[in-house]
Amino acid sequence: MEMLTFPVLILAVLITLWLTSHIAKQLHARHWKMPIIFACWVVGFIFSLASLILLDVLTLEPMLKLGLQIGLPVFFTTLAYVIFTQLGVASALTTNVAGIFMGLIISVVAIVALGLPVEKTFTSANLIFSNSKAQLTSLITGKPVEVKSAAKAEVVPEVEDVVEPSYSTNDFLPPAAQAALERKKKRTYTDPHYRDMSIFNARRAVGMRVRVSWKDGKSAAGKLDAVQGGDLIVTLRRKEGVAQVPIAMSSLKKLEVYR
Repeated sequence: MEMLTFPVLILAVLITLWLTSHIAKQLHARHWKMPIIFACWVVGFIFSLASLILLDVLTLEPMLKLGLQIGLPVFFTTLAYVIFTQLGVASALTTNVAGIFMGLIISVVAIVALGLPVEKTFTSANLIFSNSKAQLTSLITGKPVEVKSAAKAEVVPEVEDVVEPSYSTNDFLPPAAQAALERKKKRTYTDPHYRDMSIFNARRAVGMRVRVSWKDGKSAAGKLDAVQGGDLIVTLRRKEGVAQVPIAMSSLKKLEVYR
């Protein structure tokens, strides 16, 4: 499945690119071919990354910084659509937003098809993007920037809860009954299979499935119906149907009982 990750992601990008180009075509873009849409993505990504790095350098209010982090990438990508595809501002914004939503949906479908956890995959991708942006910021400003690592599971301190004793029906039984139930629980269960039995004890297997083996190496399986004299009356399944066949015990080499 890991070998298919890269081809599936490339296919998801191409599908998103194709759908976005057709949306631009429907909105009467002069240049709506897939290479033009891809150029819009690249230019928008470059300017968006530059704006995010600038926001990391500047000291702004948290709410203002959050709004700019969302608004500037949308603005620059929409501007790229306006310049390259010759769309109006409203149509470019519609194409941009539709492309983003379709990309997210197709990405989720691709991640699920690969059998990967959606939330963990998006978290890892966001972590890689944040670390790359932090390293670029460090190269530009010359200041060390903290690189985030994968989130570790928080150790929650154990809280000792007062557990009230719980009782079951067995607790109210007599000691002898409780001991019998414990012995029954400890009894091991073995799957039934054919076990050897002495031919002289064949009467104990009446009504059970048996398998008989003759001295010439042949064998047959059926239900032991009765023991009459020196013969075993066994119900065998033949090609013609089911029939009761007397089998002389003296001709048998081995008798097995299914239990």
